Amino acid sequence: MLGSIKQMVRPMLRPFAPTIGRTARSGELLATFARGVRVDWFSEWNPVLDDALNLLPPPPGCTLDQYRELLQPTSAHKQHALITQQGDLLAIISLRRRAATWEPVSLQTISGYIAPAASEDGLRLALRSLGREVQVPFGLSADVLKLMPRTSWTYDYVEIDLRSDYQSHWLRNGRKHHKHVRSAETKCAGMDLRFDDKDDLEWIVNQWRIQWAHDEEQEICAADDRIRFWKSLGAPSRDSGKLGVQVVQLLDGDKRVAGVIDTYRGDDVQGQCMARLDEYRRAGPGTRALAASMERGAERGFKTLNMGGGDYKNLWGPLAGKRYGAIFRPASVEWLHRLN
Repeated sequence: MLGSIKQMVRPMLRPFAPTIGRTARSGELLATFARGVRVDWFSEWNPVLDDALNLLPPPPGCTLDQYRELLQPTSAHKQHALITQQGDLLAIISLRRRAATWEPVSLQTISGYIAPAASEDGLRLALRSLGREVQVPFGLSADVLKLMPRTSWTYDYVEIDLRSDYQSHWLRNGRKHHKHVRSAETKCAGMDLRFDDKDDLEWIVNQWRIQWAHDEEQEICAADDRIRFWKSLGAPSRDSGKLGVQVVQLLDGDKRVAGVIDTYRGDDVQGQCMARLDEYRRAGPGTRALAASMERGAERGFKTLNMGGGDYKNLWGPLAGKRYGAIFRPASVEWLHRLN
């Protein structure tokens, strides 16, 4: 019954959507003002923001200088918000435009991280006060619920125990995936592997950009940021607690054919980016490079590889649990979504 009433009322209210949105936004501004919160927007990074950033803790495993690589101008549109409450700094939230939405500049580079903030409470209040929708569609832990997003969801992620006989998982379903991996190894037997070359890192990201150029999700908006940030990381030791990057490149002579980029911190590896040349697809170079990245991680003594979500990834390893996506949406935008 309630659903039927909503279906009847929505068409009647749609012509008034702009007015409803403005009214809701006015209410938000009043509530923000009452809490003593101020949001200052900047279209470019500047000394005011830079000085404020020095007062905030860096992302886990990174330095603030490394994080600054994500704040530089790229081909993607960026906006930076300085959020204070009664003069006290709460957070600096830097956003990148992706298709029709905004995402944190940290998305697709620093897994599970949104923005520098003085505290978790400060980040929650800052996100509520922005006045625009921010989407973080993947990579978050259950802790995101403490930030009170307008919408959240879960998905299954795949994690491989690199210190186990992880290849035994490939023997399921009639050994089909095992045969697929071995076939790629055979077809790529004459190719060479190269590790941790920064030029290879740039090639992999740029090839990923080409492969997904026409995808409607437009994740490639992060390509320039990925290159700049990951190049800044280097390859610190596992016990340093620092975020590092691991690069595996497959070569046919001098020609780059496929590659994989992972980041790591401590014992744990996070799958990040894969790419291959389309002309070599029948040889399975992407499969070969991915298997090589697992071998490389195991040889270096890493414990786990988080591959993220996606049905095909379950061929490589078991489901390990849930990760979250979330949308932080102001009430004014929420009203418009409900009307539509």
